[in-house]
Amino acid sequence: MVQNSATIQVVELGIDAKSIPYVIKMADFKEVMNTDGTVDAEKVKAAINKVLEDVPALKPADSGANNNQGFTQIGAPIRLVSMFWVYHQKRHKRGLYQDFYYFHSFYCSYNL
Repeated sequence: MVQNSATIQVVELGIDAKSIPYVIKMADFKEVMNTDGTVDAEKVKAAINKVLEDVPALKPADSGANNNQGFTQIGAPIRLVSMFWVYHQKRHKRGLYQDFYYFHSFYCSYNL
């Protein structure tokens, strides 16, 4: 019963799905039960917020512009890279790189 209430509160706070079990295990739920045996949602939320204060890495990431988590593109997009690859393959088939091969074999001789 406490576990279900805690899971609902954690999901409402926007915690990452991979972090939910750890947040629930670290929270202290000793005093979340009312005298009539029901779970007090505010006390559950307070216990979860205490864990998030103690371990800030478990807090949900910002969705704003200063969010540094996730995938960051480095280099050219793959479509652009594949376009250059096709371009150079076509030039190679037409024999437009023969002068390069001549230069390379003449100046970069490995027979020392």
